[in-house]
Amino acid sequence: MAVTSRIAAAQDGLLAALQAQAAGQGSPLAGVQLTLGWPVDQQAESCWVDEAGSAEQAFASTTSPSTAEDEETIRLTVRVLVRRGELSYKEARDRALAIAGEVHEALRADRTLGGAVFDAVVVGLDLESGVEGEARLVGVSVRVEARAFLA
Repeated sequence: MAVTSRIAAAQDGLLAALQAQAAGQGSPLAGVQLTLGWPVDQQAESCWVDEAGSAEQAFASTTSPSTAEDEETIRLTVRVLVRRGELSYKEARDRALAIAGEVHEALRADRTLGGAVFDAVVVGLDLESGVEGEARLVGVSVRVEARAFLA
């Protein structure tokens, strides 16, 4: 059966990789809320694979009967939010960046996202901050790019 896109499998695989990373001894992800999509009941420290993503597809040939060379480049974002009133900006920033760093570690442990893609890497991040009531907010968006074969 032909696959239209591997984007859903990549999202699921990325979440599973983060969950596996969180289970590791002393992981900064331990105790962090991990979800697929925006966490409705957001906790003080949350990390989620964003619902939005994009994919570009390149087909080997429109006349070839084989789809073995058809490729897809998938772009996903992992979002981290630290919402803690007791922390200074520096403390909240450093905590958010430590959580975001675990995305790198998860991909180092499994660049295939459980077989969903053949390669996934972090390609950048964005840092944001703000205040909500008494709570300091620091967010990090980690951009991930994955490549997959369509079959």
